[in-house]
Amino acid sequence: MRITAAMLAIISGWYIFQRLTAGNAYASALQQPTTFLGFDIPDFNRGDTMPELRYFTAAEFGEWWPLMSTDFLTKLDEFRHRLGVPVRISPATGSLGRESGLDTSQHNVDMWGEVRAGDVMFIGVDLETAYKVAKEVGFTGIGAYPDWKPTQGMHLDVRQAPLALWSGILESGKQVYKSIQQAFV
Repeated sequence: MRITAAMLAIISGWYIFQRLTAGNAYASALQQPTTFLGFDIPDFNRGDTMPELRYFTAAEFGEWWPLMSTDFLTKLDEFRHRLGVPVRISPATGSLGRESGLDTSQHNVDMWGEVRAGDVMFIGVDLETAYKVAKEVGFTGIGAYPDWKPTQGMHLDVRQAPLALWSGILESGKQVYKSIQQAFV
Protein backbone atom coordinates (compact mmCIF):
# COMPACT_ATOMS: atom_id res chain seq x y z
CA MET A 1 0.00 0.00 0.00
CA ARG A 2 1.35 3.45 -0.92
CA ILE A 3 1.45 6.07 1.81
CA THR A 4 -0.23 9.21 0.50
CA ALA A 5 0.44 12.83 1.39
CA ALA A 6 -2.63 12.75 3.65
CA MET A 7 -1.25 9.78 5.57
CA LEU A 8 2.11 11.51 5.98
CA ALA A 9 0.23 14.58 7.24
CA ILE A 10 -1.42 12.42 9.90
CA ILE A 11 1.94 11.00 10.95
CA SER A 12 3.45 14.51 10.97
CA GLY A 13 0.52 15.74 13.04
CA TRP A 14 1.09 12.96 15.56
CA TYR A 15 4.78 13.93 15.76
CA ILE A 16 3.93 17.60 16.35
CA PHE A 17 1.34 16.62 18.97
CA GLN A 18 3.97 14.52 20.75
CA ARG A 19 6.48 17.37 20.76
CA LEU A 20 3.98 19.99 21.93
CA THR A 21 2.56 17.85 24.72
CA ALA A 22 5.80 16.31 26.00
CA GLY A 23 5.52 16.03 29.78
CA ASN A 24 1.75 16.57 29.76
CA ALA A 25 0.17 13.89 32.00
CA TYR A 26 -2.94 13.65 29.79
CA ALA A 27 -0.86 13.17 26.65
CA SER A 28 1.38 10.63 28.38
CA ALA A 29 -1.65 8.56 29.32
CA LEU A 30 -2.73 8.18 25.68
CA GLN A 31 -1.95 4.89 24.00
CA GLN A 32 0.69 5.61 21.37
CA PRO A 33 0.56 3.72 18.09
CA THR A 34 3.72 1.97 16.95
CA THR A 35 2.45 1.15 13.47
CA PHE A 36 0.42 3.01 10.87
CA LEU A 37 -1.11 1.07 7.97
CA GLY A 38 1.29 -1.76 8.69
CA PHE A 39 4.43 0.41 8.80
CA ASP A 40 6.49 1.00 11.93
CA ILE A 41 6.52 4.61 13.05
CA PRO A 42 8.94 6.11 15.53
CA ASP A 43 7.69 6.70 19.08
CA PHE A 44 9.31 10.01 19.93
CA ASN A 45 8.71 9.49 23.66
CA ARG A 46 10.72 6.24 23.58
CA GLY A 47 13.93 8.16 23.05
CA ASP A 48 14.02 8.10 19.24
CA THR A 49 15.85 11.42 18.98
CA MET A 50 18.14 12.68 16.31
CA PRO A 51 21.83 12.23 17.11
CA GLU A 52 24.23 15.10 17.54
CA LEU A 53 26.38 15.19 14.43
CA ARG A 54 29.88 16.65 14.08
CA TYR A 55 29.88 17.24 10.33
CA PHE A 56 26.29 17.43 9.09
CA THR A 57 23.33 19.71 9.75
CA ALA A 58 19.60 19.05 9.47
CA ALA A 59 19.47 21.45 6.50
CA GLU A 60 21.66 19.12 4.43
CA PHE A 61 18.92 16.47 4.64
CA GLY A 62 16.11 18.89 3.79
CA GLU A 63 12.57 17.62 4.12
CA TRP A 64 13.86 14.12 4.89
CA TRP A 65 15.57 15.12 8.16
CA PRO A 66 12.72 14.01 10.48
CA LEU A 67 12.58 10.64 8.69
CA MET A 68 16.32 9.90 8.63
CA SER A 69 17.45 6.69 10.33
CA THR A 70 19.51 7.60 13.40
CA ASP A 71 21.71 4.57 12.69
CA PHE A 72 22.39 5.87 9.18
CA LEU A 73 23.14 9.41 10.43
CA THR A 74 25.53 8.20 13.12
CA LYS A 75 27.41 5.98 10.66
CA LEU A 76 27.51 8.74 8.02
CA ASP A 77 29.01 11.18 10.53
CA GLU A 78 31.65 8.61 11.55
CA PHE A 79 32.34 7.85 7.86
CA ARG A 80 33.05 11.56 7.28
CA HIS A 81 35.27 11.69 10.38
CA ARG A 82 37.39 8.70 9.38
CA LEU A 83 37.53 9.67 5.70
CA GLY A 84 39.08 13.01 6.65
CA VAL A 85 37.58 14.98 3.76
CA PRO A 86 34.27 16.80 3.30
CA VAL A 87 31.37 14.54 2.33
CA ARG A 88 28.23 16.00 0.82
CA ILE A 89 24.84 14.61 -0.02
CA SER A 90 24.45 14.10 -3.76
CA PRO A 91 22.35 16.83 -5.40
CA ALA A 92 20.55 14.20 -7.52
CA THR A 93 16.82 13.72 -7.00
CA GLY A 94 16.16 10.73 -4.77
CA SER A 95 19.64 10.67 -3.26
CA LEU A 96 18.06 10.56 0.20
CA GLY A 97 14.42 9.69 0.62
CA ARG A 98 11.92 8.43 -1.91
CA GLU A 99 8.25 7.57 -1.80
CA SER A 100 8.27 4.43 -3.91
CA GLY A 101 5.44 2.22 -2.73
CA LEU A 102 6.59 -1.36 -2.29
CA ASP A 103 10.06 -0.85 -3.79
CA THR A 104 12.63 -2.33 -1.39
CA SER A 105 15.22 0.43 -1.89
CA GLN A 106 16.68 1.55 1.42
CA HIS A 107 15.88 5.12 0.32
CA ASN A 108 12.15 4.25 0.34
CA VAL A 109 10.24 5.72 3.29
CA ASP A 110 7.05 4.00 2.13
CA MET A 111 8.64 0.60 2.73
CA TRP A 112 10.78 1.23 5.81
CA GLY A 113 9.14 4.19 7.57
CA GLU A 114 12.51 5.96 7.56
CA VAL A 115 15.32 6.86 5.19
CA ARG A 116 18.00 4.18 5.61
CA ALA A 117 20.24 5.25 2.72
CA GLY A 118 22.00 8.18 1.16
CA ASP A 119 24.08 8.89 -1.91
CA VAL A 120 27.18 10.91 -1.07
CA MET A 121 30.04 12.57 -2.94
CA PHE A 122 33.58 13.51 -1.97
CA ILE A 123 36.94 14.39 -3.50
CA GLY A 124 40.48 13.75 -2.33
CA VAL A 125 39.99 10.08 -1.42
CA ASP A 126 39.86 7.16 -3.84
CA LEU A 127 36.78 4.93 -3.93
CA GLU A 128 38.61 1.86 -2.64
CA THR A 129 39.72 3.70 0.51
CA ALA A 130 36.21 5.11 0.98
CA TYR A 131 34.77 1.59 0.57
CA LYS A 132 37.07 0.24 3.29
CA VAL A 133 36.07 3.08 5.64
CA ALA A 134 32.35 2.56 4.92
CA LYS A 135 32.71 -1.13 5.71
CA GLU A 136 34.64 -0.43 8.94
CA VAL A 137 31.98 2.05 10.07
CA GLY A 138 29.30 -0.61 9.64
CA PHE A 139 27.36 0.28 6.50
CA THR A 140 25.69 -2.87 5.18
CA GLY A 141 24.88 -1.62 1.68
CA ILE A 142 27.76 -0.02 -0.22
CA GLY A 143 27.73 0.96 -3.88
CA ALA A 144 30.67 2.70 -5.58
CA TYR A 145 30.02 5.05 -8.51
CA PRO A 146 33.20 6.36 -10.19
CA ASP A 147 31.32 8.10 -13.02
CA TRP A 148 28.87 10.25 -11.08
CA LYS A 149 28.93 13.97 -11.79
CA PRO A 150 30.18 16.36 -10.61
CA THR A 151 32.41 13.85 -8.79
CA GLN A 152 32.65 10.20 -7.77
CA GLY A 153 30.35 8.98 -5.06
CA MET A 154 28.88 6.16 -3.05
CA HIS A 155 25.53 4.78 -2.05
CA LEU A 156 25.60 3.95 1.67
CA ASP A 157 22.84 2.23 3.64
CA VAL A 158 22.03 0.40 6.86
CA ARG A 159 19.95 -2.51 5.52
CA GLN A 160 19.25 -5.39 7.87
CA ALA A 161 20.21 -8.03 5.31
CA PRO A 162 23.75 -9.33 4.92
CA LEU A 163 26.36 -7.04 3.39
CA ALA A 164 25.49 -5.94 -0.17
CA LEU A 165 28.26 -4.58 -2.42
CA TRP A 166 28.15 -3.31 -6.01
CA SER A 167 29.36 -0.64 -8.40
CA GLY A 168 27.64 1.40 -11.06
CA ILE A 169 29.92 1.84 -14.08
CA LEU A 170 29.11 4.00 -17.09
CA GLU A 171 29.31 1.97 -20.32
CA SER A 172 28.13 3.36 -23.66
CA GLY A 173 26.21 6.09 -21.85
CA LYS A 174 24.34 3.68 -19.54
CA GLN A 175 24.97 2.75 -15.94
CA VAL A 176 25.79 -0.95 -15.62
CA TYR A 177 25.95 -2.73 -12.26
CA LYS A 178 29.04 -4.81 -11.56
CA SER A 179 31.14 -6.04 -8.65
CA ILE A 180 32.40 -3.30 -6.37
CA GLN A 181 36.00 -4.08 -7.35
CA GLN A 182 35.23 -2.84 -10.89
CA ALA A 183 34.97 0.70 -9.48
CA PHE A 184 38.54 0.54 -8.21
CA VAL A 185 40.19 -0.21 -11.57
